[in-house]
Amino acid sequence: EGGWAHAGTGATQVRYPLHPAMLPVDGGAVVAFVSSDTITDAASGISPGLVHGRARYRRHIVVERVDWDGEAAPVWNRVFRGYTEDHYTADAVLPAPSGAWPGWAEVARADRPQLNMSGRRLQMSFLTFDATHAGAHLWMVQSDDDGRTWGNPTAIDSGGQVIPTVTPQWIGPQLIWARMSEVGIAVCRTVIGAATECADTEAHAIDSIVPNDGGATVSVLIDKEWQVRELTW
Repeated sequence: EGGWAHAGTGATQVRYPLHPAMLPVDGGAVVAFVSSDTITDAASGISPGLVHGRARYRRHIVVERVDWDGEAAPVWNRVFRGYTEDHYTADAVLPAPSGAWPGWAEVARADRPQLNMSGRRLQMSFLTFDATHAGAHLWMVQSDDDGRTWGNPTAIDSGGQVIPTVTPQWIGPQLIWARMSEVGIAVCRTVIGAATECADTEAHAIDSIVPNDGGATVSVLIDKEWQVRELTW
């Protein structure tokens, strides 16, 4: 009824943003995305193609809180950011500060952030790719003050078998994701702080997960055919 609000200035100093996620909160929103600042377009002796390739594969997570007070222009504040192995090298364009969580030095790339609100607690899950070993992992950070401050990451699935092409999904306090098992693809869930429960799909590939109250709808490849199946817990 009130029409569209005028667009305001967005997040600044953002390079190569991908996979945005947004969660409304009182007075505004929390926005998460992946970005890259490990190399500049003007890097000497490096071709433009390599600059963009390096930026693509060396991404970190950024969280911005947007405070939007009535008719006033939105105010963006960066409330969280991660780092990668590249931020700890001797020639880093933007070195990690001395107070940064040291676990970032083991991350080659972060990807696919997802935001969730459980009670008054905000949660953000995201994938990380190991800087020293193959495989993808599922991590999470939390905020207890509407996304104004965030803690250090904790590992949800650190076995290196998380399927990186399927974005983990929240439904209420539950987090659901896909990972490789000994017999194919498994879909797993956890309530943060509780044990992980997994269901095998008998599939060799998975395209998507849509969670519901009693399980999830999955699109999986079985016997060379894509099928939609219902999983129940």
